[in-house]
Amino acid sequence: STQPKEKNGDLKGKRFNLLFYSTDTLENLKVLAKLENAESVNALINKILTEYAEKHADKINKYNSLFSK
Repeated sequence: STQPKEKNGDLKGKRFNLLFYSTDTLENLKVLAKLENAESVNALINKILTEYAEKHADKINKYNSLFSK
């Protein structure tokens, strides 16, 4: 699993609310989560966003090198 774990095995993560402008989007994500054998829509969204960030790692690294404290 790609979920962060603490030493005692408890899930440690950050939360935020996500508003779907269309109920169709949420329903479609539920179907895709089943097709992808994801644990949940949340797991699918995490996977998608992780892959997106990895794809743009060069941009993130450049930003961090320019604006890091």
